[in-house]
Parts: sequence; structure tokens; C-alpha cells
Amino acid sequence: MWAFAAAWPRCSTNNRRRIELLKSILLSFPGTPILYYGDEIGMGDNIYLGDRNGVRTPMQWSGDRNAGFSRALPARLYSPVLLDPVYGYQSVNVEAQLSDPSSLLHWTRNMIGLRKLFKVFGRGRIEFLRPSNRKILAYLRTSDKEQILCVANLSRFAQPVELDLARFEGVVPVEMLGYVEFPPIRSEPYRLTLGPYGYLWFELQAPAAPPRDLDGDGSEPVLAAASLREALAVPARAAFERLLGPFLRRQRWFGRKSRVIDFGLSE
Repeated sequence: MWAFAAAWPRCSTNNRRRIELLKSILLSFPGTPILYYGDEIGMGDNIYLGDRNGVRTPMQWSGDRNAGFSRALPARLYSPVLLDPVYGYQSVNVEAQLSDPSSLLHWTRNMIGLRKLFKVFGRGRIEFLRPSNRKILAYLRTSDKEQILCVANLSRFAQPVELDLARFEGVVPVEMLGYVEFPPIRSEPYRLTLGPYGYLWFELQAPAAPPRDLDGDGSEPVLAAASLREALAVPARAAFERLLGPFLRRQRWFGRKSRVIDFGLSE
């Protein structure tokens, strides 16, 4: 098992795009990712303390005294709190970011939660692709049951990329943050455009089989029932099962998309 730690200074550029890009790479690599305290809120460091003490300042929990870390006299703290106008505890703290749905803290929580849905991130294989645009980092995370494509733009400018994914012809890439389906992969190079410091995680899904109705004429099934009990009655429950499976696979919260779903409803 590998372990990757955040080896860059804490948010030294205060660039939200770069912070998210680096964390997306960290969280999608094999092994166990390690985030040092404060990384989840974009906490800065104190370069004047020297050595590693610059990133060992008190955690910034709130805008209260000593950043909510301690009620002791400020002079008695082992390391001083950050008073920087940009990175200081009055500007960057957990309490403020908890109340902001678009904060870096909530983004980090969502990314960690998404990573936990897919075991391939921690234990799967990694294979680096080699696009002609060297500003793009692209790699596959694969296991016996899951396939993930990760693409990252390391440039501060928007970049195009063509990926050789011919072996996945017919597979549908589904963007994992918004669960949006992208065009199916064909034999020709797959084209993408990423914004400055942009990143994309795709779950590679097999195309869903076209639904069939009970009469077998190829039209989409329509389920009309006055109640759930009626919907689960024979023969309507077979149509209900065929509708429910594709619906669940489209939901971001459903973590067993690559497995065969057996509801045990049809006879």
C-alpha cells in the first residue's frame, strides 16, 4: 500500500483552483492519501518560524481568541496563531466555512466522500496515458469491477487533449462530481477541453441495454399504477424492475453501479 502526503506548502498561492487540482490528484492516486491539518480549509503557514514550525501553528477553528484553539494567554502558546490578513484565523477558519456550502472545507468533504464510494482509488491499478499535450496529466484507475479515468490540467490556461481510449469503444464516461454523461467513446481519439487547473474524474460505464416493454415491441416501458402495491403486483413488477435499475445507476449516491442488480421482484 502506498501513502501520499500533501508535500506542497499550505496554500502558498491562495489559488482555489490550484488547491483543488492538487487535492484531486492526491485523492485519486493509489494508497492512503494524507492531508495535514488545515489543508481542508486552505490554512496558510508562517514562514518566519523556520524549519517545519511554519506549518505547526494552532488550528484555526473559529475567529475567537487564539483561533478557538486554546483559551490560554496568547503569549503562552507554543506557536503563535496566524495573524496574516489573508490566511489569518479571522479570515480562514472552520466555523466560517461550515456555514458556506461552496467553501473549500465542504468541497474537501465531498471529494473524500466520493472517493470512499469507489474501492478502486485505494486498491486498484494505475496506468498513465501519454497524450501529446504534456500539460495534461491523464491516468486510468482500474480494478476487476471498476474503471475510472482521471484527467488534470497542470497549466494556468485552458488546454485541449486527445486521449487514445479505443479499447473502451462504446463505453460511456460519466463525470463523477455532477454525474453527467459525456459522449460515448469511439475508435478515434477522445477529445476533451479543460479549463485552467481543471480536472475531471470519469466513471467508465458500459452502455445500458435499451429498455423493453412487456409486449417486446422495443418501446420504452411505461408504468401506470395507482399505488406501490399495484406496481409490485404481477406482471407490472417486471416492468418496475427494468425501470428501477437504470434509474439507480444514474444516481451519484448509489455505490454499486458496476454490479448486476437483482431486486428479486420478477418471477
